[in-house]
Amino acid sequence: MVDCILVFRKDINGLRAMAVIAVVLFHFRPQWLPGGFAGVDVFFVISGFLMTGLIFKGLENNTFSVLRFYMARANRIIPALAVLCLVLLVFGWFYLTPLDYRTLGKHITSSVSFLSNFAYWRESGYFDSASHQKWLLHTWSLSVEWQFYIVYPLVLLLMKRFMNLRTMKYALLVATLAAFAFSALTTWRWPDSSYFLLPARAWEMMMGGVACLFPLHLAEKNKWRLEALGFALIVLSYVFISKDNLWPGYLAMIPVLGTFLVIQANRNNSWLTANPVSSWLGKCSYSIYLWHWPLVVGLNLFNVTSVPFILAGIAASLVAGTLSYYLVEKHKLTIPPLSFKSLVLFKPAIITVVMAVTAVFVFKANGIKTRVNDGVVLAESARAPASYQYCFAETKKGNPDGYCVFHDTKTVDRTVKNKVKAIVVGDSHASSLVLSVVESLNKQTDDGDVVFYGHPVCLAISGMTLNKDPIYTRTCDIYAQNLDAVLNRYPDAKVIFANRLSVSFFGYNESFEDQKLKHIAYYQKLDDINANALDLKQRYNDMIDYAATTHEVYIVKPIPEQGVNIPQAVARSLMYNREQPRALSTAQYLQRNDFVLNMLQEIAQRSDVRLVDPVDLLCQDQSCAYSSEQKLLYYDDDHLSPWGASFVHSAFDKVWQ
Repeated sequence: MVDCILVFRKDINGLRAMAVIAVVLFHFRPQWLPGGFAGVDVFFVISGFLMTGLIFKGLENNTFSVLRFYMARANRIIPALAVLCLVLLVFGWFYLTPLDYRTLGKHITSSVSFLSNFAYWRESGYFDSASHQKWLLHTWSLSVEWQFYIVYPLVLLLMKRFMNLRTMKYALLVATLAAFAFSALTTWRWPDSSYFLLPARAWEMMMGGVACLFPLHLAEKNKWRLEALGFALIVLSYVFISKDNLWPGYLAMIPVLGTFLVIQANRNNSWLTANPVSSWLGKCSYSIYLWHWPLVVGLNLFNVTSVPFILAGIAASLVAGTLSYYLVEKHKLTIPPLSFKSLVLFKPAIITVVMAVTAVFVFKANGIKTRVNDGVVLAESARAPASYQYCFAETKKGNPDGYCVFHDTKTVDRTVKNKVKAIVVGDSHASSLVLSVVESLNKQTDDGDVVFYGHPVCLAISGMTLNKDPIYTRTCDIYAQNLDAVLNRYPDAKVIFANRLSVSFFGYNESFEDQKLKHIAYYQKLDDINANALDLKQRYNDMIDYAATTHEVYIVKPIPEQGVNIPQAVARSLMYNREQPRALSTAQYLQRNDFVLNMLQEIAQRSDVRLVDPVDLLCQDQSCAYSSEQKLLYYDDDHLSPWGASFVHSAFDKVWQ
């Protein structure tokens, strides 16, 4: 017998209230509740509990229908989500730049198709400050739930063909424990994918299923103790866990177990969950969750993030969520008898298709540039060189021929046609500067090729741990180990090293990057950052000395890092009639790169290595320019655009003299 009581439970409604408030507070002001993101984990357990009860009751009575189950879930989730997406599309028409509007179209498509967790996983980490520009980032959790809804009943139906319900219960218990162990392992190994993807999250919903299938039958006097312990664990996770902890994983057991215990206590008359405030918040929790995050993004977009505005945003989230519940969510669409016609005309499905088609149009139309003035379009036209992805594609595969060959600034392939005059070695900074090298060479001769060999974020140094990222560490090792083969193939070529060196030693400086990276060396080997920098310095020196024994070597001084995405900042300033972003000062550049500039100067003084200085062209009159002739020199915050590469090409003329 299935012991889940599928009636309205005030304690579960109260858990929803506690979860949504935690998430809202965390998103608006993480300092107020550092672990508030664990509210999503509470939602997952509740969802698993309710869905398991529905499915097992249907299996027990032989009345379960997968299609009707899917339709009921769609009926619950899609209408309110679609209304939010429609409002964002209308808002974006008037207030978003073309690239921002295009991105919104992409994210709406992934959200209504319940694939947004994959989209955001591929883009960046959930806690990065850049995520505050993504209007529907929070829908990743809806996608995870929906994917669970798709798979879970099918697995249970398959199991029922081979075992009885009692055996299925114990099989689910064992599977939950195994899934938890899997989550703990993968979170440590692949933290970003584990955060966003179902395999590492499934155990949380399955834990709710265990609570349904193995209820504890307690005396009334003992229930409050179990409930109190459960709520204590949840609050503990909200207060003492933070975004600096790997998540999910073994730590996620704290809020998950807390939710499990509250559900098992089954106190429907508790003052914690049965009060009017909890009843209201729990009832509107889904709609509040939907609306709060776009308000967070809006405050950041318009740079109004002081406490009064944050409080106003929280209040607006509660109001918008309440209106959404009463005007949209509460009005359930009817589920007709199953037939081909009913499936085709099912309203949530029609809503999804219409919304997806509209969003795809916005994406394919590049954000509909005719909405805005030409200055905004021109600012957003700054792009990475077309060769960027092409040149990096083979390096990670371990192919020693994984380089590309530039014949001129517009022609790049993998075949040497003329004598190779230079090899540009480095990271993504080098991939933009290679155009400078090619343009400078083309002024001297028409029959020389330039080879580019590199990979994003990598130095050509083996044996370093790249910010505790095993995937990138392996890629960088492959890249470093194959450098020998590239150098030996072209013994007469000049070698030009170009890297974003200061980030390798001391981490990011972008205002929109995850703040915890600011004070952590990019390459980690030792715990102490100063000792780490000295160790990396020695390894870098050894690499340069090795290359200089067989080739004429040049090192490019670091390109100024503006700290903000220049095309985006300029476009938004024009869109909203704001002051243009302030350029990086020369003093800031020198302070940021003091260690690296001194290191390069030491290398140049003691060995036959020359320095290339594009900074003389970029930094004048106490500031480092980000535009010239009304064209942007950067395609983001720190990489030169093709126009920027052309602007500094004369710095490389010395290479050929």
